[in-house]
Amino acid sequence: MKKIALILSILCMAAIESWSGNNSPQIPIQVLQTGQETGINDRGLATVPICAYYEEFLSSVCLTFSQNLGDLDITITNLTDGTYADYEVDSSLGSAILPISGNAGIYNVLIVTAGGIQYGGEFEID
Repeated sequence: MKKIALILSILCMAAIESWSGNNSPQIPIQVLQTGQETGINDRGLATVPICAYYEEFLSSVCLTFSQNLGDLDITITNLTDGTYADYEVDSSLGSAILPISGNAGIYNVLIVTAGGIQYGGEFEID
């Protein structure tokens, strides 16, 4: 299992390196809600332990985690045509590659931790 995670991480990093002349969008991720127990919404600039980008060659959203956030529920929705994909990801693996349709449109990425912290971002595919 660790070998698979390592291979996926290498693929994600190789894709980042290949971007130098590419228009593939980096997906800005921000904190949407800090958790159920506090009841406080935080939409400010906070350190976000998730890096995300769209990899056109793989037609996938690649995520890397700078810390273990536990199990995550991730929904990627094409707001233009209404299609979506749901994933459960173990962030302790360090990275994840999540396939999507790759159809043109505006996509929303919603990441929710077991503790109720929500992260989100949007990107567009032409």
